[in-house]
Amino acid sequence: MDFDKSDFDAALDIDPFAIAEGDTAYVRPVEVDGRTAYAIHGSDGTVFGVVDDWHTAFATARIYDLDPVAVH
Repeated sequence: MDFDKSDFDAALDIDPFAIAEGDTAYVRPVEVDGRTAYAIHGSDGTVFGVVDDWHTAFATARIYDLDPVAVH
């Protein structure tokens, strides 16, 4: 199955113009409604989105040509 960046834009409410290509994405666990989710942040602290699991967070960062790094 092929994915297009616009699929993620709509699902995560991401502004593709706010993301600098080749930038680093910081992925960190956050609590949402009593459950662990994973926030994807830019190097300036901008939150690009929040997803349900770590693998999806890293995959999403890579789709946007970002280098994901885990932050605890």
